[in-house]
Amino acid sequence: MKQKGFAPIIILVLVILAVVGYFGYKNWAKVQTVVAPTPTALADPTASWKTYTITTDSALNLDNYQVKLPSTWVQIEHSSSFQNTETFQDTATNFIYQLIINQDKNLNPQTKKPYSTLKEFVGLPYDVPSLMVDGQQGAQVQPRAGAETNYKVLFISKDNKATFSIELDTPRDGSKTEEGKVLFNQILSTFKFLDSISKGVTKDQAVQLVKALPEVKDYLKIVPNAIIEFDHESDDKTIWVVHVFEIKDDHTATFNWFDVNEVSGEINKEF
Repeated sequence: MKQKGFAPIIILVLVILAVVGYFGYKNWAKVQTVVAPTPTALADPTASWKTYTITTDSALNLDNYQVKLPSTWVQIEHSSSFQNTETFQDTATNFIYQLIINQDKNLNPQTKKPYSTLKEFVGLPYDVPSLMVDGQQGAQVQPRAGAETNYKVLFISKDNKATFSIELDTPRDGSKTEEGKVLFNQILSTFKFLDSISKGVTKDQAVQLVKALPEVKDYLKIVPNAIIEFDHESDDKTIWVVHVFEIKDDHTATFNWFDVNEVSGEINKEF
């Protein structure tokens, strides 16, 4: 009979332990829950780079394009016989980087016909890594044995009328090889054929951008009746030209001419 008296007590203890265990587990589970942080968008490393618009003589039947490079880079001038080649160098690193962009008419010298495939243009008996350049498949032919510190890609233009090579040279001692690889890919991401770019800045917006320039604002304080107006579009259809001037003694006194890139909105003054 004494043993039967202990049964309710044992059952009660078990119930209490179960309840305590249940709520204890819930509290423990809350502590273990970790809220993952919301990922933040990565900044575009090329956002502050300078945009270069490359146009060629229409008689050459080549392509026009844009490319962006760090602001410390400079464009090397070529003679008129090198209109198909553009060279850029980095002044901030004492010219240890050099970029060469070359294009030629798409013509296979053996068949006297345009290259029909990228593989035919590359002309190598083995496969090489692929890269995309403004939607076009490119063949990365360097680095390779004997050119371990260079990066080079070959591709054919969208309209199939030109072949391109873009080459980045880095120090031969290999000190900038990995850094150069990152830089090369960033540069390729900015390359755009002009025909594939939709105009992002209207001529009216170009006028407003010029009006917002600090130097133009200062000029307007001195000459409140000055005129800021759209003048013309460049022959290659890439630049809005805005004229800032005043009418003085029956003649036009020009403050400056401003070239506004129709795609990027970048502004360059003529003097």
